[in-house]
Amino acid sequence: MALWLYLHFPQLQLDSVFPQVDEVSGQQMESPIVIVAGKRNEVVQANAVAKQIGIKLGMGLGAAAALSRALVVHPYDEQLTKTRLIELADWLYLVSADLALFEPDGIALKVTNMLALYGDITHYWQHIQSHLALCRVEYHYACGYSPLAARLLAKQRSDIVSDDETLLLTLLKQQPLSAAELTHVLHEPLSRLGLRTMHELLAIPLAELGRRFDQGLVQYVGRLLGHFQHPLAYYQPPETFCRTLHLLFELENLDWLVKPLTHLLTQLETFLRVRDKLAYELKLTLTMRDVPDKEVFIAAAEGEYRANAWLKLSTLTLSNVTLEAPLQALTLKVEHMQPRAEEARDLFSAKRKGLTAKALLSILQAKLGKDAVRGVCVTDDPRPEFATQYVAPLSESQTSLDSVLLRPTFLFPTPKPLSQQVVIVHGPERLTTGWWDGQPQVRDYFIARDTQGCWLWIFRTETQRWFMHGMFS
Repeated sequence: MALWLYLHFPQLQLDSVFPQVDEVSGQQMESPIVIVAGKRNEVVQANAVAKQIGIKLGMGLGAAAALSRALVVHPYDEQLTKTRLIELADWLYLVSADLALFEPDGIALKVTNMLALYGDITHYWQHIQSHLALCRVEYHYACGYSPLAARLLAKQRSDIVSDDETLLLTLLKQQPLSAAELTHVLHEPLSRLGLRTMHELLAIPLAELGRRFDQGLVQYVGRLLGHFQHPLAYYQPPETFCRTLHLLFELENLDWLVKPLTHLLTQLETFLRVRDKLAYELKLTLTMRDVPDKEVFIAAAEGEYRANAWLKLSTLTLSNVTLEAPLQALTLKVEHMQPRAEEARDLFSAKRKGLTAKALLSILQAKLGKDAVRGVCVTDDPRPEFATQYVAPLSESQTSLDSVLLRPTFLFPTPKPLSQQVVIVHGPERLTTGWWDGQPQVRDYFIARDTQGCWLWIFRTETQRWFMHGMFS
């Protein structure tokens, strides 16, 4: 039989939205906080402060509120809990291959196949513990030779890691029958027989159970003991990244967004690093109160995976964004990513200093906007006004014009009448063109120098009028 490890997270919503310890000051939270659910508003999650004043799980909201006038109450959010469970599964997948979700608050890990990698269960558990320590969530755990056995012991807070089959079976038999996840229809006949512990239930042979009780009870006991295979859908991490973070307080200033955004970008870095990919564009959705969501796109021209690099680009992009209403949640999604190309590494090559062209482009686009940064390329039109056009930044341009033509660095939008004295240095260069689109030009261009020493690009028309069209740097 395969050995399983079950992790039970009893208060995922509380740990995710209301951490027990403030991350900035490192001090314990002082307010009692509870999560309530159901028609009777029963307490399903409570922080340490609430438990210290006497609030217990299953207690009604009225009784809990009577114990403290400072009680903070929030409704149970099942979708938030499931989302957080998936995030934990993504994180655990880095150290354990076969795992299955038991929504909304549990994960079963198949230990047997991982022992070839970690050597024994002790080293395996050490890796799991160190990995979970970074998540800052409360959890209970147990091993078992079936997913259901490990789940039952973990939910009873056994907190045991062992591959001793006899020990685990003995511990399982010591649990109350109420810990078994049986429907009321199955519990009722067992109670009438006076069965109170799992030992009394497991002492009955499966054949006898099948004769006297419903087949559902036979299936449960068989799967609990590992005699029947428990159907599981093993978890496969998604190939796309999309995470939502609900803010504890509404924000009216985007300058306070650094910390929650860093949390999302750190998750993104782990996602990309494991898959050896680079993200090229992110979509940050700002969810605000009573107004439509606002989408902000953040791009990295050469691709990036590091959280600190994405944070710099995000900060520059958000500096041009204004909030129409208080911010309630963030959603970060990768719009475009590609596998990371191998970099050429030469021991004797010079170390690169400064920014690359693509890195500089990313910073400029983040600060000024994507449409404000454009490239320029040369066209085949010999007319100076049409000799260049805007293209995508850093795109390669091809032209058939002779590269030895002398052209000025600065071209005026429209030619200016030549008013100063100049000395002709080079020319003429005659342009007779433009007959095909109704804008013909017949000009003789010269390179000249004025009395101030400036190098000018001037031309003479058919009517012998002189104009200045540009300046050389």
